[in-house]
Amino acid sequence: MMEPFHERFLETAEKETRCMIIPSGKKLPEGEYFLTESYCNDSSCDCRRVFINIIHNQEIVATIGYGWEDLPFYERWLADKELAVEMKGPILELGGQQSEQSSELLKLFKEVILRDIEYIERLKRHYDMFKSIKKKKIGRNEHCHCGSGKKYKKCCLDKDTGGLCS
Repeated sequence: MMEPFHERFLETAEKETRCMIIPSGKKLPEGEYFLTESYCNDSSCDCRRVFINIIHNQEIVATIGYGWEDLPFYERWLADKELAVEMKGPILELGGQQSEQSSELLKLFKEVILRDIEYIERLKRHYDMFKSIKKKKIGRNEHCHCGSGKKYKKCCLDKDTGGLCS
């Protein structure tokens, strides 16, 4: 059910994927860490969450689930106060890939990444982009939703699920 953002919006993902550079001498191995996003592709779901796979040396070293809404939103959405706590904020996703660095990466996410308001707003915008193509029909000859400038029929029509083309 989780679909990588870059599969629908490659050009946006290439420009806006977050990268962290860890210098030597830290608790994590040095190098570049890319935060790639996946969103739920169930058109009836409005969970307002993202799965962030953290990739280092071309391997997923942590999967963080992050819900940005307040706790009352998740309590209403789930109708379960205990489960709502798991949906709000960042957690290591049980079904995601983890490594021995996962806990340290979650700590870094909480202490550094969550302070970057622009990045959090970008996640929300990406969620809206991802969900909007499920909500409206796109004509074959309209510009593609991914921002490529091509017609939909020559770009993402084949990649998207049924019911989107008029």
